[in-house]
Amino acid sequence: MDVVVWMFFGALIGWIGALLVADNNRYLSLTTIISGAIGAVLAGVITQIAIPIEVDGVTSASLLVSICGALIFTFISTFIFDKTSRK
Repeated sequence: MDVVVWMFFGALIGWIGALLVADNNRYLSLTTIISGAIGAVLAGVITQIAIPIEVDGVTSASLLVSICGALIFTFISTFIFDKTSRK
């Protein structure tokens, strides 16, 4: 259940990031949404392993972890894909 929550919030953050970029590039938008979901799941897994806090279900800690992971991973992946698309 917690992975689904992380993916949902991560995809939501990725979607908002795609709206903020607003360059009408569908590939970049889909990439941003997927990278948000991946980043949220990675952050959730890393947090459960590294820090002994409860990030299961819909809690403020789970929301914070998924949003932070999605933002970081989306920023990194957008930077990488943007650089490779300009070459």
